[in-house]
Amino acid sequence: MRMARAKDHWRHVYENSYRYKVTSIELNELRGIGKGTISFSGGITALCGLNGAGKTTILRAILGVLSKDPDELGLDDEIVNRLRGSNISASLFIDGKESGRTIAVSEENVSMEPQNSPIETVWIELFHQISQILDFYKQANFADLLEASGYREADNEELEDLSYIVGRHYESGEIYEIEHPQLDYVPYFTVSTGSADYGAEDMGMGEFAAFYIMWHLRRILKDSILLIEEPETFLAPKSQSALLDIVAKFSAKKRIWVIFTTHSPAILNRIPPEHIRFVARAAGDVRISTPSKQTDFLLPLGVPVSKKGVILVEDKAAEQLTRCWLGLFRPSLIQDYDIVWAGSTTSIQRLLKDIPFIKLSNWLEIIGLFDGDQRGKIQDDYKWPFSFLPTSEAPEHFLMKAAYSSQERLADLLGRDVDSISRALSLLDGVNHHDWLTILPDYVAVSFEQCVSALFTIWASEPTSLTMAEEAFEQFVQAIGAP
Repeated sequence: MRMARAKDHWRHVYENSYRYKVTSIELNELRGIGKGTISFSGGITALCGLNGAGKTTILRAILGVLSKDPDELGLDDEIVNRLRGSNISASLFIDGKESGRTIAVSEENVSMEPQNSPIETVWIELFHQISQILDFYKQANFADLLEASGYREADNEELEDLSYIVGRHYESGEIYEIEHPQLDYVPYFTVSTGSADYGAEDMGMGEFAAFYIMWHLRRILKDSILLIEEPETFLAPKSQSALLDIVAKFSAKKRIWVIFTTHSPAILNRIPPEHIRFVARAAGDVRISTPSKQTDFLLPLGVPVSKKGVILVEDKAAEQLTRCWLGLFRPSLIQDYDIVWAGSTTSIQRLLKDIPFIKLSNWLEIIGLFDGDQRGKIQDDYKWPFSFLPTSEAPEHFLMKAAYSSQERLADLLGRDVDSISRALSLLDGVNHHDWLTILPDYVAVSFEQCVSALFTIWASEPTSLTMAEEAFEQFVQAIGAP
């Protein structure tokens, strides 16, 4: 699939007018989850989170509330067991009108309101479904079942899509559909790559998974809802990304509303953050949030995120002040940029002049951030953008004044008694402001970072100081071209 075509499919996914869609799910007393509401705003939505967060339970709750009728779910069904004791409500969009559906599962029965649903829903759970299919292939009479089922030839588009996912060129293929006692119908595949001919039982698990999902995508009716549990199962990262492009293609063409669970970075990178729902569990409490950017979900998943660039500051004090200051207005910038000590004003100036702009600017940003006392002294002749920390003073100077102005508040923020703070400040009276900020943390037995954070909090609590901090921040984001 060409990149331009993939982008077109993704654009249509989020521009389509869907006949059937789930706009929200309200969970009540769901086992392991409790209560919560999840909204859905696009054609493809990903539920992500760490193992054990509750993604699978939520997806099965969605499957339960979308079931055709109560008879489709037996009391010993795995889905019913997951939902027992819960009440799930769905806000739906059906043929241009808002609608709703509820399912309540008790020990004795499954009740739905309304009783029947017009929505065709397909569920793919690769690990267990593929295991069932491979076991089915091993039964003694499988060859007879295969011969009786008939087959169809894979068309060129299907072969092209499969080649794109798997990374192997397929010249031809045959697809069989065989009745199955639990899964209704299961597929069987034979393919030719030019150098080898083989059947499904000889495929690798990743290859078979790609064929199995493709079989569903080809069979699924228009205007359906597709639920997939961890589509990355068995697939290499490159194939995972390619698979999502194909899912987007079918979602766009058939107006299929797709919801899936995943913790794959390769897959999540294909989904806009506003269409990701992050499921987090902490001390038994489950929270579902919508990230504003990739780092909001990649970092909790333990995935290293590339930085946009480097902010050059003079020293340790400037670094910690920068963290506090940017964190006050836009914490994401601290995640997007490394903050690096240059050592001095002169070092920042030299780096802004000497680092080649043309070679690096497409993938790495260099930003100079000078202490506030350098305002009016820096010439605007650098290759890279630059700005200044708040005020027209050195950071240590205005932080020192904050300490003397509010000793009780400083004691409270640092968890120390006010007498010990007063003693430390009296001992430091007259010390150079640069040395002062280095010594104070040792005198009151706190970390340097704690000390600067507390002093900045005191300083920024004054309306005049907060205004200066905000003005400096606006100048900074304008200088770096951030929205």
